[in-house]
Amino acid sequence: MDSESNVPVENAKISIENFRYESDNGYNNYDEYLGVDNFEVFTDKKGCYQLEIAKSAFIVIEISKEEFKLKTESEYSSKYMFFKTILEKTNN
Repeated sequence: MDSESNVPVENAKISIENFRYESDNGYNNYDEYLGVDNFEVFTDKKGCYQLEIAKSAFIVIEISKEEFKLKTESEYSSKYMFFKTILEKTNN
């Protein structure tokens, strides 16, 4: 959402870094992150996006769009996650 107009931000780039306790070859260790996946999606007309990730322990999300300040959020993973992000315009 645009912080000034409260309007959804369309076509914002969502870069997702997904950390997991499983390595690429299937080894598990719940004391440290062994695998990392990177995804990129874009928001729709309603400012929404959706992504299904099979295995996850921790997520870092970076939201970027021209004319807006870069925003980063992170969270330990759960079955369903929801982020409502307010973007501020740059002073340019």
